[in-house]
Amino acid sequence: MPGTHIVTSIASSGEGGEDEEMPKNSSDYLQKLNEPLGVVIFSVIIPERIVEYVNCAIVNLFGYKLDECIGEKTEIFYPEVDGYHYFGRTLKSAIKEGKDVLRVEGLFKRKNGEIFSCEVTTTFLKENEKIVRGISIMQDVTERGKSEAILLEQKKALEQKNIALSEILGQIEIEKKQIKDNVMANAENLLLPIIQKLSLKGESLKYVQLLRTNLQELTSSFGKKLTAKESRLTSREIEICNMIRNGITSKEIASLLNISLGTAEKHRNNIRKKLDIVNKDVNLSSVLKTF
Repeated sequence: MPGTHIVTSIASSGEGGEDEEMPKNSSDYLQKLNEPLGVVIFSVIIPERIVEYVNCAIVNLFGYKLDECIGEKTEIFYPEVDGYHYFGRTLKSAIKEGKDVLRVEGLFKRKNGEIFSCEVTTTFLKENEKIVRGISIMQDVTERGKSEAILLEQKKALEQKNIALSEILGQIEIEKKQIKDNVMANAENLLLPIIQKLSLKGESLKYVQLLRTNLQELTSSFGKKLTAKESRLTSREIEICNMIRNGITSKEIASLLNISLGTAEKHRNNIRKKLDIVNKDVNLSSVLKTF
């Protein structure tokens, strides 16, 4: 296991090189071998599930002394008999399927009655092709379970926030549409009738027509896109863009703005450069209508 060191030999002590006396029986030797480990190690007889060996870590994890466990069924470690039987069925199923290792996680009970989560990894040992023992390593995973529960709660909270955010964004879109509809309704019902009653002729009529068109498109993104930093259009060029988009010719633009036809054409060329459509076979008016 990662971070676990198993002592496989007994170091000599003293200057004389005398070897430390080895434990005389195998159980004592195993206890000496597994003493540094921080996990509980069981050797259980199968199918009876009787404990024949357990290391000293049992004291810290379960609160039992060694002699209180050895010779007992593992049922004493379960909070309910159902949990004991469930693990037994899982064990039989793993053996029937020919598995060499079984890893499960479940609830266990300390001697004082405290319930905790534990991960059990069992390796099966055979004699004459029959599984007769299981070597189990048990680790307390209560803290891991708590961390997973916290992460699950955080995930649920995030999902709820995402749902709430989606609802808010949906409501914003509804409100934006309502504002747009209100602006358009006011323009059509209040402003356009007044403009239509104006008895204007000549160049002034062009401005009225332009005003009417702009009122009808009051909520479009045309103005915003033209003022974007990428285009770098001047206020005069934006004004001319609006005219070109509405079908006003260069000659009419020159007359309305009181500039020469050459200046109007120069503005058109500058606009094409800034919109990156120079030497392209595209109509400026058509491009501006896509904004």
